[in-house]
Amino acid sequence: LFVIGDKVVVQIGGVVETQAIIRTRNSDGTYTITRRIAYVNVKPNGLQAFNVKDGSFAWASEKFKKGITNAFSDGNNIIVSSGKSLYSIVAESGAVNYEKDVKDAGVGNAVQILSHEDKIAVLGEKGIATYKISDGSFINSSKYKKSEMMRREGNIVIMETAKSDIACFDLNTCKYEEFNNKKSASSALSQDGNFVYVYEKKTVKKLMTR
Repeated sequence: LFVIGDKVVVQIGGVVETQAIIRTRNSDGTYTITRRIAYVNVKPNGLQAFNVKDGSFAWASEKFKKGITNAFSDGNNIIVSSGKSLYSIVAESGAVNYEKDVKDAGVGNAVQILSHEDKIAVLGEKGIATYKISDGSFINSSKYKKSEMMRREGNIVIMETAKSDIACFDLNTCKYEEFNNKKSASSALSQDGNFVYVYEKKTVKKLMTR
């Protein structure tokens, strides 16, 4: 939900953050507690706006009925993706500033989008691509395995596969460092984004992200 000028813009459904504390019993009878953050896509999908003054309906976009990521505001505009395309939409009227196809970046459909400085980072089904917020022009991309965002600190994004392999992406360049882990491993990113800690049973690895 965004309040921009005299409009309230509402993202319906799409990517939401979920959090869980997982308590796992070990073979020696002790317990391991881990915190898990995941992102799921909730339906139905849509994008609508209402007038701040009286709550009356202002506009709705038909472009997101079949899919929507998360969204973020940029000045008087809303940046959002349908999965297949990236949009900048005027909050006041619902008019489209630009629409860009994301499939040409080679990272699959958009699953989630992030704001980074003057860029849009598209977290795709198989990698990350960046675009200019101003006009949606393509900047960089890097392919990776099917994965989900685990955590972000500044320009560093950690993507994790179902088998616990991780890739540390630098949003400035789209380059990444890859680490192949055991399936039972869990990972945590340092607050400065410089290191990732990988926990495998009783072993801890400290890995550089840059």
